[in-house]
Amino acid sequence: MQHKTKEKDRRIKLNLFRIISYVIVYGIFGVCSFLFFRSYIILASLILFALLPVSSILMAINISKHMDINLFISDEYTVSDSKLGIGLQINNNSMFSALSCNCRLLISNAYYREENTQDISIPVIARSNNQNPIICELQNCGEITVRLLYTELSDSLNLIKIVSSSNNCVAAKVLPQDFELTDIQRLGLFLGFSDNEDDKKQGNEYSDVSNIREYIPGDRIKDIHWKLSSKRDIILVKEHIRTCENKINVWIDHSSNKRTNEKILNFSAAIAKYCLSENIYLKFLWLSSDNSTVCEYSILTSEDMKQAYEKIYETSGTGKADIKDIMYRNGYSGKLLKIGYYNSEIGINVYEI
Repeated sequence: MQHKTKEKDRRIKLNLFRIISYVIVYGIFGVCSFLFFRSYIILASLILFALLPVSSILMAINISKHMDINLFISDEYTVSDSKLGIGLQINNNSMFSALSCNCRLLISNAYYREENTQDISIPVIARSNNQNPIICELQNCGEITVRLLYTELSDSLNLIKIVSSSNNCVAAKVLPQDFELTDIQRLGLFLGFSDNEDDKKQGNEYSDVSNIREYIPGDRIKDIHWKLSSKRDIILVKEHIRTCENKINVWIDHSSNKRTNEKILNFSAAIAKYCLSENIYLKFLWLSSDNSTVCEYSILTSEDMKQAYEKIYETSGTGKADIKDIMYRNGYSGKLLKIGYYNSEIGINVYEI
């Protein structure tokens, strides 16, 4: 049975079984005491026995009116397969305590469209402000939202339950785990970047000259400064600074299989980490949730990397489409590196639009 109070977010549930049981026990005890004992001590005991549930209910109501429960979170950003510190902070200004307060949490991952509930029971201490940490294991990427749905406070005799709804929530972004690329993977990435450079038309310089130095075996022939080399009788080459016009365009081919998708995201994070360490400009490309448009985000700093994955979690889809066709329809041209699942392994393929 439920009884709504004047406040919209609080309602009282009556435990009819316990109330009826208490009345029956009280009636039997009272009648027997009156018929057989008829003493003032028994009368006082009966009065106390009658006031006990009333005082228990009034204390629970008092606590519920003077108690606030809020969520807190240890980190805004974390990585997959890690533990995140989430907790409940209870501020009780009442002079009474409660043995337990049941809280229901809704933990959701919007990226994978998953959600589950978790029930937690915590004590309420009089005149205190205490924190109750909860360890949450995060195995998958995405934006994790923890919402406090409601709290349920029982009186000491468990005759009533005061249920208070809540909209309090916290969120954390779970980034992919990065790892060190192998030499072969770095070579494939570098070749893809070199292809982008060499593919530029003559007259459209892909970079600015930053320095002139002596030739080192392995330098490209087209970087030799022939005019200056002829004057100094030594081979000199031009060093370049890559400009923002030339990025490694990486297509993240999302998968409907969660385990495969996690590997793809981890591989993209490894590429981003490598590009940031080598000062290589990187652009992520992916298919939107409606499977019709291309989303993109340029990564120049580690903060850009965080923002890129936030946008991926919000807008990406797992549908399949013809990459060349959709890139062409969205006005893209040139070469890009596609991260996908090939022959049971995560790898890179070079696509030319």
